[in-house]
Amino acid sequence: MNFEALKALAAKEFKDLIRDPRIVVPFVLSAVVMPAIGLLIVSTMRVAVRQAVETRAVAVADLDRSNASRQLARWLEGKGFSVALLETNGAGEAELAREAAGRGAQVLLVVEPGFEQALRSGAKPRLKLVTLVKEVGAFGALGGGRLSPLLGEQIAVAIANRNACEYCLAAHTALGRKAGASGEQMAAARIGQSSDPATAAALDFALKVVEQRAQIADGDVQALRAAGFDDEQVVEILAHVALNLFTNYVNVAFDVPVDFPKVALR
Repeated sequence: MNFEALKALAAKEFKDLIRDPRIVVPFVLSAVVMPAIGLLIVSTMRVAVRQAVETRAVAVADLDRSNASRQLARWLEGKGFSVALLETNGAGEAELAREAAGRGAQVLLVVEPGFEQALRSGAKPRLKLVTLVKEVGAFGALGGGRLSPLLGEQIAVAIANRNACEYCLAAHTALGRKAGASGEQMAAARIGQSSDPATAAALDFALKVVEQRAQIADGDVQALRAAGFDDEQVVEILAHVALNLFTNYVNVAFDVPVDFPKVALR
């Protein structure tokens, strides 16, 4: 095999993947949308976007297990990338992405089966690049706010259901369960309900903001205050609404495949 040709082709494909609109568009849109969410999210997102554009940490999931795929990993290291090789063992993309993020990677490069065979035949190599910026950037910023992670996930599933975003509904249902919610709690939140009065008030407010395009009345804010939320927390709920609208629209627009356990829209 001509390794120089392999390196040139792999470099071209890697650059093409980074230029993929499914990866670039969220970065570009975030620079426009995030300022409306608040300075906390903006500053964190700016760092996340810069890290993504200047990616130096890559996790590689080698599903091809070929000589060519191993050479690709070594080539990336030679170009100055910090490469973490993941044990695949039948893991799905979502699980691999979580492991990659846990090991400090900014992107996950999946070398799919048939990579070497495609190189030998002159076909397009089978590579897939998964950005890890969304979770560690914007949602990570909100995760450090005053609202509980559980309430954040309940708001997320309510908005995802309202916008018919199957990917976000599945992902945030799984994250809600991880945050300690029961299946019944997440199912109720999906339709804007909760047995907890404060949670119910937050969900009702969030859905009103979505459905009425933020044309809410003073009484809606007062109802939140009466449920125990101060003005800072009200703004944080609005930040959750804005961020989830953004991610819903991106995932729906690009018809992102659901790689979490599917949850039915209601």
